[in-house]
Amino acid sequence: MNEDKFIKIIYAMFGTWWSILAHTIIFVFLLLAHDMLLFTTLASMEAIYIGIFILMAANREETLKMKQNQAMRKSDRALVYKDVNITTEMSLEVEEIKKDLELLLKKYKK
Repeated sequence: MNEDKFIKIIYAMFGTWWSILAHTIIFVFLLLAHDMLLFTTLASMEAIYIGIFILMAANREETLKMKQNQAMRKSDRALVYKDVNITTEMSLEVEEIKKDLELLLKKYKK
């Protein structure tokens, strides 16, 4: 099982109202059973794992944002190169027009 699939399964399990309901039932049952040691141990372990899952999600989102930004920069660079090429071509055209105008001015001044 690849990492993305695993993370999506975890999101689907812990990020729902059913998860809240299940945890509430489990915690109420443990509290009513007066087994505070088991309750605190399970709550602590779950908090650790959920913290890890949150960090994994944050890292995943950051990686996706970085990839999107790289793609945007690559696209922007391509547009800049295109603009530079167009500007260079236009500069050459302007130089040719200036030369032609100078020749015409010389021809008509005589």
